[in-house]
Amino acid sequence: MGDVIVIATVLMQEGLTTGGIAMMVGCMGFVLGLCLFCVVRLLRDTNPAEHHHVPLDIDTHDTDDS
Repeated sequence: MGDVIVIATVLMQEGLTTGGIAMMVGCMGFVLGLCLFCVVRLLRDTNPAEHHHVPLDIDTHDTDDS
């Protein structure tokens, strides 16, 4: 916890306000949480072959051989 206080003090001395620090921490937490949610959801799927397709598997019907 002491490291967080030191980092916050340095950021405030460099011109970032307390509100700016709170916004930055909140946004970073949201983005990292969303990434973690997506990775966990992707890896937890029991049968990914039904839902996850590579672009070559998708038939766009734009060629004659499809």
